Amino acid sequence: VSLMSVVITGSCLRVLGESYLESVRESESGKGAAEGEKVNGEGDSYWMPSSGQHQNNTPQPLHYHLLFNTLSNLPIEVAFGLFSLLCCWSLTSLTCFHALIITVA
Repeated sequence: VSLMSVVITGSCLRVLGESYLESVRESESGKGAAEGEKVNGEGDSYWMPSSGQHQNNTPQPLHYHLLFNTLSNLPIEVAFGLFSLLCCWSLTSLTCFHALIITVA
């Protein structure tokens, strides 16, 4: 049962990690800015007369903003991950404690 908790915790962390990396890649590639979305409610567009092109001046979100967005977009995975981590830690520590008691006795 403890090993299954480790597997569930690992798979939840993998899903969260892949989702976070995907949001970082989208942020760095400027996909959100190209679609005209404003990051953190900031950003304005301005006209550059020298090049004659319309530039979009949106700041890149910070990594903790991306992490918070990832965690808030996947609440089930976060809940399962934390619950299985708690179960894994409890079962493993209980197993080690019983092994210690049996060894000493």
